[in-house]
Amino acid sequence: MKTIDEKIGQELKKARDNCSMSLQDVSNIIGKSRYTLHGYEKGRNSISASTLFELCELYNIDIEVLFKKIKND
Repeated sequence: MKTIDEKIGQELKKARDNCSMSLQDVSNIIGKSRYTLHGYEKGRNSISASTLFELCELYNIDIEVLFKKIKND
């Protein structure tokens, strides 16, 4: 069974891919390292609320929809 961090990470990776952005692109925009971002996407790093909000804004995804998806997963 996946953890919440893994579910969030999986959704963030899908959203980033849908935006055709690389980890380096996102890193340059939000000021987090590629390795940190990769850790979020793999569920190895817990993501702060502020960073999650920033990524949702960047990827143009509704944070409420994100949480509903992971709740129903």
